Amino acid sequence: MTDPLLAVRDLTISSASQTLVHPLNFAIAPGERVGLIGESGSGKSLTSSAVMGLLPSELTAQGEVALAGESGNLLTQSEKSFARLRGSRMSMVFQEPMSALNPLMRVGDQVAEVMRLHRTASGDAASKRAIELLDQVHLPDPSAAAKAYPHQLSGGQRQRIMLAIALANSPDLLICDEPTTALDVTVQSAVLDLIDEQVTARGTGLLFITHDLAVVARVCERVMVMNAGRVVETGTVDEIFTAPQHEYTRGLLAASDLTATDSRGRLFTIATADQYAGADQQATAAEVPVTSEQTHESAPAAAPEPTTASAPEPEPATASGAADLIEMTGVVKTFTRRAGLFRSHRVEALKGIDLSVRAGGRMGIVGESGSGKSTLLSILSGLEVPTAGAVRVGDVVVDPDDQSGLTAMRRDLQIVFQDPYASLDPRMSVAEIIGEPLRSMQVGRDERLGRAEEMVEAVGLDLDALTRFPHQFSGGQRQRISIARALVTRPRILVADEPVSALDVSVRAQVLNLLADLVDDYSLTLVFVSHDLGVVRHLCSDVAVMRSGEIVEQGRTDQVYDEPAHAYTRALVAASPTIHAALSA
Repeated sequence: MTDPLLAVRDLTISSASQTLVHPLNFAIAPGERVGLIGESGSGKSLTSSAVMGLLPSELTAQGEVALAGESGNLLTQSEKSFARLRGSRMSMVFQEPMSALNPLMRVGDQVAEVMRLHRTASGDAASKRAIELLDQVHLPDPSAAAKAYPHQLSGGQRQRIMLAIALANSPDLLICDEPTTALDVTVQSAVLDLIDEQVTARGTGLLFITHDLAVVARVCERVMVMNAGRVVETGTVDEIFTAPQHEYTRGLLAASDLTATDSRGRLFTIATADQYAGADQQATAAEVPVTSEQTHESAPAAAPEPTTASAPEPEPATASGAADLIEMTGVVKTFTRRAGLFRSHRVEALKGIDLSVRAGGRMGIVGESGSGKSTLLSILSGLEVPTAGAVRVGDVVVDPDDQSGLTAMRRDLQIVFQDPYASLDPRMSVAEIIGEPLRSMQVGRDERLGRAEEMVEAVGLDLDALTRFPHQFSGGQRQRISIARALVTRPRILVADEPVSALDVSVRAQVLNLLADLVDDYSLTLVFVSHDLGVVRHLCSDVAVMRSGEIVEQGRTDQVYDEPAHAYTRALVAASPTIHAALSA
């Protein structure tokens, strides 16, 4: 049997008041690819930080971490000894490359720096090798990229730079901590292919940390499932994803499968995972899209609900005869950006957008970063003025000079933002946060409190939440508060801008189910923006695909996903990771 590259025995991580990671044991063989999955707060990143000697000073690690070829316990090594190993024998790729890269250094110098520090190359040889590494991670024009600063590169390019730095000295162990969480699906796919390619070519051991089970199924051979500081299950990818033994693992699998729904057409959660058939048995069902409106096999024969999708063309009415509630015609938005003291250039964020959404419809808008999704929402909500074109919301033609019209429109249209913590005032109680939109409507204090109580219960929180503050809630709970605030004015339209992209899979399922229930209960029209095609396919009846400020394709969700007409749509669909596709590969 091959000796392990990395052996972790009885690793315990504690703060002054509690144990955060309970005795943990695992090993990684040379060239083996191991995934560590679990929700936020489960101890995944703490484990990797302990292995790399990067734990914050207020935390203590006990146990043993052994690296092949190194004598003694790494946990007892001095910082000087750890610094010798980091970047040479062990390397790490972090979640947010912009935070990990030096904004004042050209990226080529940053790649060369790690070689100079460990004396594997120096001078011009290090600079030349840096360009070679940038070429190996498939950066276009590596010589020019080496001269760029981090802010001049895209998110995917910055992550490629991080991978080049991590692999510069051909380490024996590579740790990737959520390296693709913030990336678009096509960029994510390219980065995952690159990690797989480089690890295989070098025979590097890989510890891949994520909460995205589909990514682990694609990249790794073996999986460890972590919950509340303990590894509750371990096994091969096939064993864990097709025959999980622990109830928490079954819950994660059920919640992450956006193609599987219960008898009500809602996603499975950890609480309802006992009804989930399993990833392997859902594979057949995955080939047939199941939207949230379809609750039984006989549903297509039933009378259409108000949320039934419209046809791909905006002109025909839905089966319910509903009129367009939102209409955007020829919308253009051009920004002028300065490029130096005397120079500027024009950026076309939107290029003649035509979009209509029927009353009661569920419209998904997908596309990569920079495609114009957020600009479209800003114009739709009256926060930005279009350079050309017209926008109508209900009976109101959006005009920034018409304050009374904007007030009426914003009463009918409310937004749920991506980051609930950034959009909630930390100094206000939940009751004040939810009731705040009613103040501009001159609603009295008692009625505001009554409406806040109604909405808190509607989003599944206890009434005692009203007296608490945002920092006292989890991410999923904060997003529920954001939804309650959006619905307190009883709008007709709910706009959701990436509302679940930062959430764990189990919390994501809960929030998506909540949105589906509220859209039905309150007869809302939903505009849902996301780069996650699986989420949009589950929740929306129609979809518009955006690229470079244009809608390149739109229509019924199942039609666009199953028979995409545009090459860009086909690329997005093909790049979206799923457990089914990974297991059948």
